[in-house]
Amino acid sequence: MELIILESGGMTSFVFHCLLIIFFGFVLYNIYFNPKFIEDSGFKSSEANLLFKGPVGTLVLTFFIVSILLLFDVTGNTIEENVVQYEFWFSILVVFFSLALINNLLRFLGILSLFGMERKIQTLIFPSVALILVLLKIITYVNPTTI
Repeated sequence: MELIILESGGMTSFVFHCLLIIFFGFVLYNIYFNPKFIEDSGFKSSEANLLFKGPVGTLVLTFFIVSILLLFDVTGNTIEENVVQYEFWFSILVVFFSLALINNLLRFLGILSLFGMERKIQTLIFPSVALILVLLKIITYVNPTTI
C-alpha cells in the first residue's frame, strides 16, 4: 500500500485520486440505474436517454476504469514511467472537463443554443466537481522520483 501511495504522489494526492474514482462511480451509477438523473439534468427526450447510456456512459466508464488501473499500477512499470502516465492522463482529464464546463456554462448563460434543454445548475456542477478534484490531484501531486 505504501508503494501505491508513493507512486500516486503522496497521501493527499492519493485521497483526491480515490475521491475522483468514487465520483466517477457515482456518476456511472446515476447514468445507468437512476432514471430521474437524465431528466433532472434538463434532458427530456428518449434520444438524450440513449445518448447518456451510450457514448457518455462509455466515456465515464473509461475514465473510471483507467483511473483505477492507474492508481493500482497494473502495468508494472517503473516509477518514472508512471509519472509520465499520471501527467498525461490528468492533463487529458483537465482538458476534457474544462471544455465540458465551458460548454455547459455558455449554454446555461444562453450564449449557445440549448436545443430544447432546460437551464439547470446541475449541468454546471458535475464537470465543476470533476475539474476541481482533478486540479487538486495535480496540485498535491509530489513526483516520487524527486523524493
